[in-house]
Amino acid sequence: MSSLPITVMPWHKPDPCMPPKMQTPAAFKSSYLEYMSNLSIESKLLRSPLSVIMCTIGPSTNNQQSLISLMESGMSFALVQMSSGSREEVQDTIQLLQSAVSENSIAHDRVVTLATAVQLKPPGVHIGTLDRVIY
Repeated sequence: MSSLPITVMPWHKPDPCMPPKMQTPAAFKSSYLEYMSNLSIESKLLRSPLSVIMCTIGPSTNNQQSLISLMESGMSFALVQMSSGSREEVQDTIQLLQSAVSENSIAHDRVVTLATAVQLKPPGVHIGTLDRVIY
């Protein structure tokens, strides 16, 4: 018997827009026994996270070891506040975040992504008198 090579046609590829079939058949069972018996060990792992953990980076976490431990604990979004320091301090914090991400990527032998946002000083209400009348 000759074995023919298996050919995968483009229409046989899984649709990337469809959610992966993980443990969906087991999820809607009415009893715990039915749930456990419908779990499949061959189900694919979900590659994208279902939630985002945001951490505000401040003076207590402004070192590389703390940032790496936050990333290993699940941080996926770093928020740097401008109100906590000057422009140079914020630039140093962002550079520290970038170096921590690259060190963490090298340590885990994969690309680690980290979203970064800078929160500007919040708008304030200034109360007082003006030097001249504004029309």
